[in-house]
Amino acid sequence: MPKLTVPAAGEAVPAAEGMPIIGRFSRRALLGAFASVPAIGVATEALSSTGIATLELPCIRVRRLARERALALDDWSTEIGNPFMVAHIYPASMSDRPIAFEDMQESWRRLDPENRKRLLSVMKRWPS
Repeated sequence: MPKLTVPAAGEAVPAAEGMPIIGRFSRRALLGAFASVPAIGVATEALSSTGIATLELPCIRVRRLARERALALDDWSTEIGNPFMVAHIYPASMSDRPIAFEDMQESWRRLDPENRKRLLSVMKRWPS
């Protein structure tokens, strides 16, 4: 009686051409590969030194950066001796110049008297 031969697991599956099988991957190598993909890269950049992922939401990042900029603007206003400086920041996709600085004292001076009166009346009614 002839002997029946059965192929071992994977022997019957044809090999994929052009896809060499590389040895084992380390977690570090996989994370490095994922970091090259922008969407996944954001998540892998957020890994802290403890290895716990802390993903910063865009709204929280904007608030944190705004606080930092407000403190920096305080320092700059003190340095130049003008406490009336403000910064306007717009989404980068809206303008070639998304950051602008304004001297509020100068803007107040340029405001015509009628608009100045209207603005003062609104400010008096504004809750503190």
